[in-house]
Amino acid sequence: MLLVLAALLPVLVFTGFIFSQHVKLKHAEIYRGMRDTARALSLAVDREIGQVRAVAETLATSSYLDSKHFKAFYDLSSRAAIKFKGSWIVLFDRSGQQIVNTLRPFGTPLPNTLLQASPVDSSDSLRRGSPHTVQKVISSGQPVITDVFIGIVSGRPSVSINVPVIRNGEVVYVLTMGILAEELADVLVEQRLPSDWFGVIVDRNGIIISRQPGGEKFVGTPPASSLRAQIATGEEGWGTGHTSDGLEVYRAFSRSSVTGWAVAVSAPRAAIDAPEIRSIVILGVGAAVLAFIAFGIAVILGKRISAPLVGLAASAEAILHGKKAEMEPSQVREVTELHSELIRCAAERQQLEKELRQSQKLEAIGTLAGGIAHDFNNTLNIIRAYAMLIREQASADQRIEENTKVIDDEVQRGAAVVRQLMTIARKTEIT
Repeated sequence: MLLVLAALLPVLVFTGFIFSQHVKLKHAEIYRGMRDTARALSLAVDREIGQVRAVAETLATSSYLDSKHFKAFYDLSSRAAIKFKGSWIVLFDRSGQQIVNTLRPFGTPLPNTLLQASPVDSSDSLRRGSPHTVQKVISSGQPVITDVFIGIVSGRPSVSINVPVIRNGEVVYVLTMGILAEELADVLVEQRLPSDWFGVIVDRNGIIISRQPGGEKFVGTPPASSLRAQIATGEEGWGTGHTSDGLEVYRAFSRSSVTGWAVAVSAPRAAIDAPEIRSIVILGVGAAVLAFIAFGIAVILGKRISAPLVGLAASAEAILHGKKAEMEPSQVREVTELHSELIRCAAERQQLEKELRQSQKLEAIGTLAGGIAHDFNNTLNIIRAYAMLIREQASADQRIEENTKVIDDEVQRGAAVVRQLMTIARKTEIT
């Protein structure tokens, strides 16, 4: 099982590494896609605002303003406003008084922006009107694009493009073209975001101008804190966060160089990460199944190997006790060869033991023969000595001489027997 683990572990580690690299590349691809989408949305907003500005600047050159033919200018402005859904045109004099407003019939009394504007609307927490914008255009002589505010006449969240009407180098009027903030959602719709993605336009004050989907209920409200923190970091960015209703998302944003507004796109992390999560699950399940099968095979093979080894050990034990060595046939060739070798060694052992016992017997016989030869030789030496004494004391007696000669002959034959015994006992020959 350890061998299987050692074989599988590098494969699993390598597979995990490859998968992690794939996830990184996938995230990089998602980032590039969302970043490019945010840029495209920002450019689309700039294009829309640019078209409105072009219309406003064109109207600012109208000769009706030179002749103060405001009814003709009202009719011209009304026709121009129709081309942009949810838009209207207002002409201010230098005091902030509205002269023309296409939201009202010509000749209807109109408010003075500077007098009727309020700092903050009590219900929407938005500024009512944009008096500082008129003043800024008059003082600078340059076009000004506002953040979202509550229109004094329309009473709805709006943005406006304000251009100066300059005659003889002096700003004589301010021409404003307002757009309902909710109508900018069409710009987001035109980009055909995936159905579960979110597009949002946030002004320079961090207030939502438009959101898709979601519509009017988000206009004029601050976005999620994570989005506000992200768009405060720079001109572009990407990261994760939560929507105002707590949905975890990936998010990319791009800030417009024309309006200063930030356009962000968000995609649910669950949807984006779903393929990776499925891949992780498939990889994990596959690895678990593979490991289970591998360990199962290891257990089966282990038993096929361990059972013959147990039988081999029992056979060796039987051989050790001199019993018959029997073992079931094994499919493991090495075990079979080892068992045959054990049997061969057991036979050789028996032969060696037999030879050892025979050698021990011969050694015992030799030892016994040596002892007998030694004792018998001592006896013969005594007999020989007494025979010599008898011969010396009775040298004149022929009969005694003959008898002692018989004794010497027998002693010589006994000595020959001793020498044979000593040879058997592997002793040196006695001289």
